[in-house]
Amino acid sequence: MTTPTIKSNGFVWHTAQGDSISKHISNGNLWEPHILRFIDMWLKPKDICIDVGAHIGLHTLSMARKCGCVIAFEPNPVTLGLLHKNIAENKFDNVIVMSK
Repeated sequence: MTTPTIKSNGFVWHTAQGDSISKHISNGNLWEPHILRFIDMWLKPKDICIDVGAHIGLHTLSMARKCGCVIAFEPNPVTLGLLHKNIAENKFDNVIVMSK
């Protein structure tokens, strides 16, 4: 499966082809900008964050940039693989990924 790669919100993303969220950000839009603003305004370096339904990591990586640790849950095997790729591509070592 090919995964289109795009740059958005300061990150490099491996995206799911045909996925509505991936399509949205590939057009230069932010996904849920109100949540991204909340993350940017309120998270602190020592915070521990949880992202349930992490998808490809749109909120996971934004949280990882701001806080000490992110625990990301993603049960879908396709987006789970992309989540792992996006964490590695953007060089985050403070994210724990769980699929179950």
